[in-house]
Amino acid sequence: MAEYPILPGAEPFYFEGSDIGVLVSHGFTGTTQSMFFLGQY
Repeated sequence: MAEYPILPGAEPFYFEGSDIGVLVSHGFTGTTQSMFFLGQY
């Protein structure tokens, strides 16, 4: 499988927390950076 570089600021992120998890997905024109603030909440 081909590997492609990840743009700075678009890396996946993970926050330690409780037993409850949430999958956050961005739209076609979004990035993980645009969802980062929601993950921090």
